Amino acid sequence: MVEISSRLKERLEELQNFEDAMANASMTDEERDRYDILLEAYREEMNVMSFYTRKGYTQGFEEGFAEGYAEGFAEGREEAMLDVARTMINQGLDIELISSITGLSAEIISSL
Repeated sequence: MVEISSRLKERLEELQNFEDAMANASMTDEERDRYDILLEAYREEMNVMSFYTRKGYTQGFEEGFAEGYAEGFAEGREEAMLDVARTMINQGLDIELISSITGLSAEIISSL
């Protein structure tokens, strides 16, 4: 959850005080102008926070996706090489030849 800055909290409290005053009595023109200024500043700050929250979420998603894609690709490539090595073993090829073609160690090939 996004932490609200102390300045934003102060603005929110002041806005709430104005809203209470509006509920109890009418505001003077000066109070209404101050209220409008505070409300606009509060809205702008909330928009900025919302923008950066979305930006951070998007950036995190993109980085996570790229990392996951790279890991998945590497795992898929390794699994494909294991399948190729199994086929080569079934064809009777030498472990050293299989290792040089697939890049797998002789120990891994022997365990298949």
